[in-house]
Amino acid sequence: MKTILTRKSFWVIAFIYSIVVLSLKYIFHSPAGEFLIQIGYLALFIGIVLFIGANIKLIISSIINKKKGTSEKKEVR
Repeated sequence: MKTILTRKSFWVIAFIYSIVVLSLKYIFHSPAGEFLIQIGYLALFIGIVLFIGANIKLIISSIINKKKGTSEKKEVR
């Protein structure tokens, strides 16, 4: 699967975004900086929720696959 961003590009964009946001918020005291900070908090929250959801889905699917595997083995014997 081809990725859109390389790891290096992602970190460059993240670093530039953080410099712009922090300078708008704390140096220029701009409402745009506060808005971008709130967008960052929202993105962090969504990322955490998606990460937890993916792990829960993985755990549930592995439990279901284990039960299917053990039930098939019992039927064969």
